[in-house]
Amino acid sequence: MSFISLPGTAMLERVSFPGLGLEFDLNRVAFVLLGKNVYWYGVIIALGFLLAVLWCCRQVDKYGINQDNILDVLLAAVPLCIIGARAYYVLFELDRFTKADGSPDWGQILSIRDGGIAIYGAVIMAALVVLAYCRWRKIEFLAFADLGVQGLLIGQMIGRWGNFVNVEASGAVTDAAWRMSAPAMARDLFRPTDAAYDAIVDGTLGVHPTFFYESMWNLLGFLLIVAAARWFYRFDGQLFLSYLCWYGIGRTWIEGLRMDSLYFFDLELFGMPLRTSQVLAALSAVVAGWILLYQLIVRRGKHKALYAARVAQEKETRTQENVIMTTIMDGKALAAKVKGEMRAQADAMSVKPGLAVIIVGDDPASRVYVNGKKKDCEECGFYSEEYALQGNTTMDELLELIGVLNEREDIDGILVQLPLPKHLNEQEVLRTIRPDKDVDCFHPYNVGKLMIGGAGFLPCTPAGVMRMLKEYNVEVAGKHCVVVGRSNIVGKPQAMLMLREHATVTICHSRTPDLAEQCRKADILVAAVGKVGLITGDMVKDGAVVIDVAMNRNEQGKLCGDVVYDEVAPKCTHITPVPGGVGPMTRAMLMENTLYAAKVHGKN
Repeated sequence: MSFISLPGTAMLERVSFPGLGLEFDLNRVAFVLLGKNVYWYGVIIALGFLLAVLWCCRQVDKYGINQDNILDVLLAAVPLCIIGARAYYVLFELDRFTKADGSPDWGQILSIRDGGIAIYGAVIMAALVVLAYCRWRKIEFLAFADLGVQGLLIGQMIGRWGNFVNVEASGAVTDAAWRMSAPAMARDLFRPTDAAYDAIVDGTLGVHPTFFYESMWNLLGFLLIVAAARWFYRFDGQLFLSYLCWYGIGRTWIEGLRMDSLYFFDLELFGMPLRTSQVLAALSAVVAGWILLYQLIVRRGKHKALYAARVAQEKETRTQENVIMTTIMDGKALAAKVKGEMRAQADAMSVKPGLAVIIVGDDPASRVYVNGKKKDCEECGFYSEEYALQGNTTMDELLELIGVLNEREDIDGILVQLPLPKHLNEQEVLRTIRPDKDVDCFHPYNVGKLMIGGAGFLPCTPAGVMRMLKEYNVEVAGKHCVVVGRSNIVGKPQAMLMLREHATVTICHSRTPDLAEQCRKADILVAAVGKVGLITGDMVKDGAVVIDVAMNRNEQGKLCGDVVYDEVAPKCTHITPVPGGVGPMTRAMLMENTLYAAKVHGKN
């Protein structure tokens, strides 16, 4: 058995338009798939359905809905519309689906493959599905219907050619030049003994090609509704009402020409049997036409804005409400303010605070920092001394210098610039500085006081971060703070200071699984690792506060932090730049610690 093959000739039908000199051999079977016939009728219906869906999906923005809405409706509507079309047909042909004892013949009712569906049943079911969906999703039903009828017109316009291939024109007998003739029609509509039978077979007579009438009527209706949607769309439901009116008029006319329609319970009008579709079509055309005229004439200019316009306005309003105004935390300006406060206090003191700075070796970065601290002391009105030692200075020489400075009353603070040359024991050096002169807050005694919440020096960088948060009115209590980095200088003391202010703190480091997920939980994110590009935009939630402590140089030699500033800043309420953020505040807090030390030593 072939997977796919061409059809045989068993279902070949000869169809002609004698008055136009046209003749066709139509095969109802398009192809054979795994031994099963696939009919042109189904292929054409599917094509019409697909084109209708594609059109609607391309037009959704004009009606305030989206493609997901279309697909949601289709999932429910397709099976329910098949059921509705079948139920509508069965309802008006009950005799064909009833057993001899009067009970329903469910086997025949459920055998849809044998034929027998009515488009009106599908339309009614589709309308009910859309109505229910719109109520559930709070979408304007009439706006959805305005789009949906365009899909219906496309589907009906194309689908009716399935009737042609299936030789199902079934119009009334006529001798018009465009009449359609086929032996299959004669067999379906007449007995061989009827006079019309032979006339249709030989082409003397034919039937109205109602499939063509309906297809062209739907095409014209589609063009008119698309034009109205573009140039004359005034209120939600206008296109829906126009469709009901237009389609109803055409259906009332065309159904009167058909011989295969469902009759309306054997009722007649002017001696002619009433067809169900005619009654519904005429009724819908009259009602829809009256409402349409009322809306366009009586209520002209009084309609509320189109649903699409209202949705767009609401979206714009929400966007404006959700726009995050990012505040750049200016550490340079705040540091100047802090140093100004220090200067005012120092000027009021009889003996100036004194700071001794020790630098060992000729590290360029360290030299820049030391020069900056010397400048800060001048701005604050402090006394300062610098001790620039050779790189080969011994441990004993360094400790001896610190011992001398520990005993000098004019020196309130001692700072040893880190890092030290490798031959020197950094921890021993820091422990040698008297705790009351440890303005960097590196001595174990001061670190311990920090841990238990005691008063005293605060680590300069973390203290600078806290001062910035306070200055910019960032509430810390109750917030989730994530500190990325666990160094003794920044990460750990930063976490302690956040805890002091009643934040919930998470410390992340190199072995933290899924760092991005942890960062996205942060109300306040402190980056202090020293890795360029570590924190990207997708790692920060909207409305977060981001503090970039790190100072790095990128491949171009430009100063930068751990945070990809351009990606992260638009998502933040507050962010620190690099440079000009935390760096200046670190130096300002060193001055604050020095002033505190002077006060502890009795200078006032």
